[in-house]
Amino acid sequence: IEDVPLIMFYPGTYSGQDLHLFDEISDQNYYRAFKLIER
Repeated sequence: IEDVPLIMFYPGTYSGQDLHLFDEISDQNYYRAFKLIER
């Protein structure tokens, strides 16, 4: 299971270091992620 990528949909934005739920709520946790398609 560790070799299977996880695709997560999130109702907000990812700034490269943290997630902002609905662009309103921010937590101080660190997340690792990358975009599937660069714009």
